[in-house]
Amino acid sequence: MAIDALSPIAMKELHAPREVMQSPLWAETKRRLGSRAHAFSVSIDETATTILALDQQPDDTAGVCYVPHGPDLDAPPDDYAAAMFDLAWAMQPHLRRHIACIRFDPPWPSLYWEDDYEYRGKPAAHLQEIRMNFGRPSGPVRKAPTDVQPVDSLLLDLSPSDERLLASMKPKTRYNIRLALRHGVVVDHFAPGDQNLGRALEEWNRLAEETESRNGLAITDPIHIRALFEAASDLRGAAAAGATVYLSIARVPFGPNAGRPLAAAVIARTADRAFYLYGASSGEERRLMAPYAVQWDAIRAAKAAGCRDYDFCGIPPAHDRSHPLYGLYRFKRGFGGREVHRCGCWDVPLDDDAYEVLRARESAGPSFHE
Repeated sequence: MAIDALSPIAMKELHAPREVMQSPLWAETKRRLGSRAHAFSVSIDETATTILALDQQPDDTAGVCYVPHGPDLDAPPDDYAAAMFDLAWAMQPHLRRHIACIRFDPPWPSLYWEDDYEYRGKPAAHLQEIRMNFGRPSGPVRKAPTDVQPVDSLLLDLSPSDERLLASMKPKTRYNIRLALRHGVVVDHFAPGDQNLGRALEEWNRLAEETESRNGLAITDPIHIRALFEAASDLRGAAAAGATVYLSIARVPFGPNAGRPLAAAVIARTADRAFYLYGASSGEERRLMAPYAVQWDAIRAAKAAGCRDYDFCGIPPAHDRSHPLYGLYRFKRGFGGREVHRCGCWDVPLDDDAYEVLRARESAGPSFHE
């Protein structure tokens, strides 16, 4: 792959039909949370695309410039290292001086995964680096100490009819969806700017806190969710934001607890893809199967909006029953789709000394060992 040209652009010019994390919506969300957002237009092998890069450190701190799920283009595996290396050094003159590395988190398939074979994970980082950099005459790219976004996920093809989508699901999942529909579970949508969004976000926060307490796993900071919806509201629609987002809440349909929230999801959509970003549920009224109603509603809404596929955004890397997220894996896997395994985060050092210090600091940090 050869870079023909790269230049800074305005955030509103970001265009990523598949990746919400490369959209103006994501750029504005992260800006509200304190990041510097850099946008670039780039031509690679005469194919034009854009890149969003995020810098979260103070001016005088040697840190990381992070490219989430970018660039949003296809690349042959043999070109992964060259593409990241060349892009990093083309971007470097447009960034602040104290950047130790550019960390790419591309949406590209893992070098160790093929559709026809069972995925067994990745080898040690140093072995990944040898394969990634094989035959590279210039500087190497380094496997980041940790991945930022989940590298393993499920993609559901939305082109079949509703009947065929249901038929492709696990029998228990299909049964639970129909059970929720028979019970009359109500699913409400709350979009940016809706009058009742504030109350709905409070309900989301309570469900998220309950889910975190029950499962011992963090979902996301409520400040991030609010920033996401505020950014979408200020960008005034999909045309400016490059993506849309809404909050979906399933409720008790009738009886003394009618209207009580039981399950919720934050769903984002770009032109081509929908994303199940975050989910939460109550431990009450589980017989109503509200989480299944939320997912089926989101899948049908994505299909109606013209999306080509639905990304469940994170599963365990292997079918390990002892994994703390195995229950979540079984829930998501029940809806069908195909597993995808991405190559994860890779660093292009721009300052070797500063990068080694940064790498040592990250490796010693609590998140690295959790």
